[in-house]
Amino acid sequence: MVIHHLLVDGVSWRVLLEDLQQAYVALASGQPALLPVKTSSLKSWAEHLQAYAQSPALEQELGYWQAQLQDVSDALPCDHPHGGQQQKHALSVVTQLNGELTR
Repeated sequence: MVIHHLLVDGVSWRVLLEDLQQAYVALASGQPALLPVKTSSLKSWAEHLQAYAQSPALEQELGYWQAQLQDVSDALPCDHPHGGQQQKHALSVVTQLNGELTR
């Protein structure tokens, strides 16, 4: 299994691999794949994150982070003299997996 690092974080990747390993071991021994009950939903996590983003606790940190960035330039340094955009050719491949393939 391959998943790009932009699609899954390290913690979620470990949880996913543990679940896949548990299911594989069970199925390989002729047992049904019984996975643990979901502990939280993405919706719940997003709601908590939104509440934290609007909390006084986070607002209190704003001054600290602004001070840390006070002398930082807006522009990032480039490795190339003509700027950072050095890619000249690109190709996109778009595909969809139907229900039968992802069952």
